[in-house]
Amino acid sequence: MGMNVAVVQEQAVGVLEKLGIQCTSARAGLYAVDAVELAAGREEILAMLRRRPCSVEDVADGLGMHRNEVIKYIEELSAENLLDQSLIADRLYYKVAKEMPI
Repeated sequence: MGMNVAVVQEQAVGVLEKLGIQCTSARAGLYAVDAVELAAGREEILAMLRRRPCSVEDVADGLGMHRNEVIKYIEELSAENLLDQSLIADRLYYKVAKEMPI
């Protein structure tokens, strides 16, 4: 059973306010939900890549995400130098960089 969007917005705004981030409009709740979802997706991918090297398809299948969404996250993480990549048997694999920047 899905949650009511207004309830999710209210909860997301509550979390942000506990972090000291003020939400000044009703739309802020939508942005808060988006921000929480983006952070969760990013962290799930990093956690998976800490365990073992994975291809885009491995991550998409393992986390139930669309391939294009995974590619977006991988590109962001790679641009931040958080990932290493290796080409093995014509397939690109990603893993968390050994020395993560501070």
